[in-house]
Amino acid sequence: MDKSSKRKRGGFGFVYVMGVGNSAPCKIGHTNNLKRRSKAMQTYQPTKVQIHYTKKCSSIWRAKRLEFLVHQHLQDHRLMGEWFNLSPYKCRKAIDEMVSKYKSFTLKEMDAALRSEKKKHNR
Repeated sequence: MDKSSKRKRGGFGFVYVMGVGNSAPCKIGHTNNLKRRSKAMQTYQPTKVQIHYTKKCSSIWRAKRLEFLVHQHLQDHRLMGEWFNLSPYKCRKAIDEMVSKYKSFTLKEMDAALRSEKKKHNR
């Protein structure tokens, strides 16, 4: 597959950890354009926003599912939306843990895992 066809299908995606400084809170999100996302986040912050960590995914769809799995995994630390009361290091560790756990999964298998995680947290 050449680069142009990859781009038409959505291209690569990223899961990122973003915040102000090296302490909590941190935002865990996904994007296909880190520069644009960082610039957009800066608009809402009076201090410099840093991207602490990025994990490149083979597609934006895979990045989106990974982000949701990480959010579910860290549910007990969620402040609001995509913001978590964790340091950048702990957020990175959670992303790497989920990548390790789900790296061989297809998108369909990741969807099943997401449904299972949601059921656990809704009990």
